[in-house]
Amino acid sequence: MRTLTLLCSLSVLASACAFHPFDLGDSTEGDDGHSRWSVSDGLCPGLGSCGLEVPVAAGATIRLSVDVPDRLLAELRPIVVSGDGVIGDVDRDPEHDQLYFDVSAGGAGTIELAIVDSESEVVDRSRVHVVEPVGLECGELTEGAVVGYGMDAMSSDRHDITIVRSTESAPTPQLGCLVTDAEGSPLLSADLVHWHVAETDPLLLYVRSNPFDWIPDGEADGARVYLSPAADAGTATLEASFGDRLETFAITIE
Repeated sequence: MRTLTLLCSLSVLASACAFHPFDLGDSTEGDDGHSRWSVSDGLCPGLGSCGLEVPVAAGATIRLSVDVPDRLLAELRPIVVSGDGVIGDVDRDPEHDQLYFDVSAGGAGTIELAIVDSESEVVDRSRVHVVEPVGLECGELTEGAVVGYGMDAMSSDRHDITIVRSTESAPTPQLGCLVTDAEGSPLLSADLVHWHVAETDPLLLYVRSNPFDWIPDGEADGARVYLSPAADAGTATLEASFGDRLETFAITIE
């Protein structure tokens, strides 16, 4: 407690100590300084959040968290002020003064968002930058590496994957796809990539994505996936697609 108090007293922005003391990654302060906004999708550096300066792929759905200290969360709600975006269901975490909600981005541009109270008065606002996705590059993710939305730990030349079923300590392979804009810069796009186990009867491979889809039916949407064998041995083709772009992996189960 003494350490936290000292950190607060040394802070240039005294208001920062009103926020939750455990920094879960990067975030963006609201325009009026009454809130802190972050994308929380499990694909950002640190412990899983990005500031709103990180561009989002058009057509993607992102999960936002907004810290609003010292406010009665039950009286607050998010709205789209301008831009091509739709807000999903809202969850509230009073313990940490946080609102959580999905934002589905339409076309490229800027989505301006606001938190309003029960009288529709604006508490604070911020914005999401949406960019048209162009490129797709997929590969295997390095075991044990910290994976960010830029997929820095991805080996794009690895498309032949072997899963050793007989060894209990064998690692679970992780695959990822990087969606980029016209200049090759990475975009937040966790739910745009579709994974499909092709031509397997019965199913040989389970595909589980992070963080959106946990159903092991050979289909998943997500920027990265975990693979698990559904049979003792065999081969399968795993496809990762985005629009008309397609990359394939040859999976061998031993």
